[in-house]
Amino acid sequence: METEQKTETKKSGLGFKVLLGLMVLMVGSLAFAGVVAYLSNTAQANVTVSSPMTIQFAEVNFAGDLTEPNIITTVNGGTYADNIGLAGITGLDTIDLGVQVNNNSEVTIASKTLVVTVANSLGNVDLGDITSLQFFDAGASVGMPSRVWQELSGYGVDNGATVTYTIPINSLAAGTEYTYPVTMTFGVVAPADYNITATLMN
Repeated sequence: METEQKTETKKSGLGFKVLLGLMVLMVGSLAFAGVVAYLSNTAQANVTVSSPMTIQFAEVNFAGDLTEPNIITTVNGGTYADNIGLAGITGLDTIDLGVQVNNNSEVTIASKTLVVTVANSLGNVDLGDITSLQFFDAGASVGMPSRVWQELSGYGVDNGATVTYTIPINSLAAGTEYTYPVTMTFGVVAPADYNITATLMN
């Protein structure tokens, strides 16, 4: 009888030890799993992406100011800005604009087109509103005896309420600022506020 009780006690003691060992092992496993989850936590990077290109206008004076490529001096207190207002313009007037393009990226931007859109407050711009729209790529004229102006007025596209003109931009070096002269002559137009925007497209 005593032997049976001792055997029972040993068995129950052994069972308790096994159970205790399993519990310790499970707790240890859970703790280890927690450490692994913590050590393999997810990394995160926040990146702010800005435009690779900025385009701005200024009212300028071309007289004697085209002797060096990509340099145009602003006049009348004009500075390059996203939006400019031109006052005192009438039909048949000619205005000079500088279009400043900055390549803010670290790579060359090539084979793009600059789309110039002309709109007015009457919503009725047509191809006759601008009788001359001339532009030259200052960089492309380097080393030439005379500046080469491109006449764009015959290449406009009438969109109904607006007219768009497409200017080819061959190459813009990384981190470089370019200034393109544009001269525009209005036809006999009704009094209106004209808005000119430039967008670089593929």
